[in-house]
Amino acid sequence: MEAPQTTTWEQSSSLLTTGLSPHFVVGALVQLLRDNFSTSQNIQLPELRAYTWSPDLSATRILIEDVLRYTPQNLGQRPALLVRRNAFQVQNILLGGGGAFTTPETVTQGVEYQVAWSGSVTVFAVGRTGGEAEQLGHEAGAFLRQFGMLIRAKLGLLRFQHLETGAAGKLKESREHFAVPQTFGISYWETWRLSEESPILKRFTIQTPTDE
Repeated sequence: MEAPQTTTWEQSSSLLTTGLSPHFVVGALVQLLRDNFSTSQNIQLPELRAYTWSPDLSATRILIEDVLRYTPQNLGQRPALLVRRNAFQVQNILLGGGGAFTTPETVTQGVEYQVAWSGSVTVFAVGRTGGEAEQLGHEAGAFLRQFGMLIRAKLGLLRFQHLETGAAGKLKESREHFAVPQTFGISYWETWRLSEESPILKRFTIQTPTDE
């Protein structure tokens, strides 16, 4: 019997200081996929166990990258997992996004506001044949789906859900490669606090036009 699939987790310092953003989620998924493919013991399909990731670009057997950092020259003849964020929408859950400066306490302590972000991220599994792309898409999709509840909890997301496995097609940037998209739905809160004592609000004045 094969050893169970495992991974390790560390709390990101940037998440603690800047909060969640679509770009941060992409970076987190890139890192998780790299960690998973860094050893063949984590790879479920025997046909893919030779494709281990290394930070050394000349030595890695698979390219795992943000799609914005990918170039066909770096891909070469290797398979790849390319992560792309799609559109995200912002929704006000509370009327006005939160409270108002209506009491002496809120003037000094500030008012908390909150909006919900919702969108998706796609992981493109790239292979030299359609079959290889399908296998790699299955492997990456299964890893993120099966660890989805843990990913959601560790990143503080409202939702992390595998939505779709797309059809295989030729990669536009490299006609020698095929790609299979795996799309994941993502939602999270953005929360912040405003105070009328903040420097920017102290300088902010509104002038109304006067009749001539």
